[in-house]
Amino acid sequence: MSRLDSVGGRAIIQARRSEYRRRVGFDTRNTMAHSRTAKKAVRQNETRRELNRWRLKTMRTAMKEFNEALLHGTPDKAKEEFLKCQKVIDRTAAKGIIHKNQAARRKSRMVVKLKAKQTGGGSATAKK
Repeated sequence: MSRLDSVGGRAIIQARRSEYRRRVGFDTRNTMAHSRTAKKAVRQNETRRELNRWRLKTMRTAMKEFNEALLHGTPDKAKEEFLKCQKVIDRTAAKGIIHKNQAARRKSRMVVKLKAKQTGGGSATAKK
């Protein structure tokens, strides 16, 4: 028994992992991994995938909040939501979840919409 087992930190991770497996229908016992290190790699990949999906969900939620503020809020509220969303997008790109060019493209498109809202323009699309 390791020290983490006695402390209880390991139990929390195991409970979260087993809940995730039930939800997704995934079980490491049915994988191709045979060696101890390969099984550990499967567990690590599982945990990383869960964290990456959470980060993407957080980014998408921030973008939805920005779009809501853009449509129904004031320009100041939209600017505030843009700054929050920009932080989340940059952090997601820094972690490697999305490519830095994708992050730049998303922010660029949001700035175009924000400027259109601030100037009172009806269309929020970029002019080519």
